[in-house]
Amino acid sequence: MTPVTRSTLSRRLRAVRTDDSGITMVLVVGYSVVVLVIVALLAALTITSVRSATNHGRFEAALSTAEAGVDSQLARVQAANDAAPGTGDAPVPAPGHPTCPGATVSAGATFATAEAERAWARTRLEALVAAGCAQTSGEGQYVVLKPTDRTAVYSLSAVPSFASADATQRLVKAEYLFTPYSPSHALLTGANLCFSGSVEVLRGTYPSADVHSNQNVQCPSSGNPAVTVEGTVSASGTVANTNINPRLSNQPRQSLPVIDAAAVYRAEALKPTVASSWYDLCPGGQVRSPAATGPCTGTLQATVSGSTTYQGWRYLGLAAGVPQWETKETGNQYPGVYYVHQGDALVHPQGNPFNVAAWNATVIASSGPNGRTVGTCGKVGGNIDFDGVNILNRLPGIVMLADADIDGHQRIRAEAGMLLAGDQLNLQTSSSEFIGAMAAADQCNGDGDLNQVQGVTIFYDGTVELPLASLIRTALWLEYVG
Repeated sequence: MTPVTRSTLSRRLRAVRTDDSGITMVLVVGYSVVVLVIVALLAALTITSVRSATNHGRFEAALSTAEAGVDSQLARVQAANDAAPGTGDAPVPAPGHPTCPGATVSAGATFATAEAERAWARTRLEALVAAGCAQTSGEGQYVVLKPTDRTAVYSLSAVPSFASADATQRLVKAEYLFTPYSPSHALLTGANLCFSGSVEVLRGTYPSADVHSNQNVQCPSSGNPAVTVEGTVSASGTVANTNINPRLSNQPRQSLPVIDAAAVYRAEALKPTVASSWYDLCPGGQVRSPAATGPCTGTLQATVSGSTTYQGWRYLGLAAGVPQWETKETGNQYPGVYYVHQGDALVHPQGNPFNVAAWNATVIASSGPNGRTVGTCGKVGGNIDFDGVNILNRLPGIVMLADADIDGHQRIRAEAGMLLAGDQLNLQTSSSEFIGAMAAADQCNGDGDLNQVQGVTIFYDGTVELPLASLIRTALWLEYVG
């Protein structure tokens, strides 16, 4: 064996170290490449995730914007129907864009396919975009269309805007219907309610006959009068009567109907079923037929003065500047709808209502635009005062409707519908019966009036439907894709 010299060994060791350095370099480079690949993948995933989240957000925002368009148009349709029940189906211009909803646009006959309807709606909506009708909501814009001949609303949205080259759009359709107002409570008031005497609220065939006040149920000066309620007595404030059970305080406010005599006139006066027996009792003693131009503008039927009467009604003249009409007739000699225009109605048979035939009538009192010194409503008249009457509703669901107060005295019998007071109810009666329901909207309550109920039995009937401001309901919601 050849001996290894020191110099030879040294050279061999240096060669091994050189080989190790090369391998280390290769490993470092390899690891670096792997890390870079991982970082690149993570960056790509992050970018993809951010882009996906952004797209999803815009997709949801576009749907929310389209829904805002539907909601805005339905709100305008509801407001139009509140002002004139039965006519709220017409298109309502958007604020600032009087022609944009397409006031003369008709959808025509039924569409052959859903695709045809979608194409028609998109074409019409895109024309609105081109006309500058887009409205801003949230993160995007929308245009909305309500055809004249369909209970449907179409809305097209774009996020961030229709002008954006990569806008996210969604097209939706909502069909709706109007449901007439029906009472949800046997007695419902917007302000304080006081049971100041013997009261029974009975449920009849219904599971419950409930009572609610959007303020308090209280009678500070009367202690705890006898009250029987076959249901729950609730208040958005407190129920102070400890002998009422079950009772609930601090409950949500309940929605009251819009009590507006003029709106009922527009909706009902000219209907063939009542027009011939509808009487406008006008300031100055004139009696007129109903007219499309409004109360007391129709054909003159009679002029009443002094002790003369017409259809059992006498004109008393002015009391504190308010026209007064009074009837003392008993029985059903003069059925009809009696509309006291901007005055007060006094229904005073003053007999025993259980001994006479029911008067098939509806009494309505509208208020004037000014003259009231209390409260904040600036109205005069519109009150009904009655006693000793047996009355059966002539209009669907309405026995009596007053823009202001309804005051009842002595024994009374009324069916089948509602007593509706725009302001307050004050029923200081004895052994009286009402079939239906009662509501007091307390639209003018600046004077702090109470709603007082005494000596009354209410047989709750929740099936009555009234020609008041009907509620709008969405019957179908659909998104068109493609």
